[in-house]
Formats: sequence, structure tokens, C-alpha cells
Amino acid sequence: MKKANEGFEHKGRVRTAGPDLDTLIERVTDYYHLDADDLRTSSKGRQITRARRVFCKVAVKELLLSCAELARALNISPSAVSKGAKRGQEVSDRREIEKQPLGI
Repeated sequence: MKKANEGFEHKGRVRTAGPDLDTLIERVTDYYHLDADDLRTSSKGRQITRARRVFCKVAVKELLLSCAELARALNISPSAVSKGAKRGQEVSDRREIEKQPLGI
């Protein structure tokens, strides 16, 4: 029960005081040396795909944003966001981005 309450408190903290989508986009694109527009393209280049996966993973799992909201921001389907978040778990670079202060 205590763990469930901690999770609920974490969600509330993230939604009220956490970073917004633009902040996360900035952090990911800075790390990968990309433009914000690169995340929104349909490019399948290795660097862009990796950045998009990490972005989806952190946004869904850490910032608790919905796949639909991310899909609108990235101009992709909610299913693609969900798959990207799952595949982002496997990307080792995500740990470096998660270490950066996200305000959570």
C-alpha cells in the first residue's frame, strides 16, 4: 500500500511541477545534436530513430504523458509512440538523459 501511495504522489508531483514536453524535446535534441523538427519527421535514420525512442520512453515512463499527446506532438500514431517507448527501454543512451535533472 505504501508503494502505491508513493507512486500516486510521484505522478502528482510530475504533473504539477515537472518539466513540459518542450523541455524534454530540448534535452533529447541537445544530447543527440539534432533539431527539434528532426524528431517530428518520418525519417528512419539511426540517430533520429534512437532519439525518438528515448524521447518516447522518458516522456511516457518518467513524465507520465499519454501516447496520444506525444503522437500529436511528433506527428506519428499513438501505436508508434507506444512501440518507441518500449524500444527506448533498450537504448543505453537514455540513462544519460534520465540522469539530467528533469525536475521530478
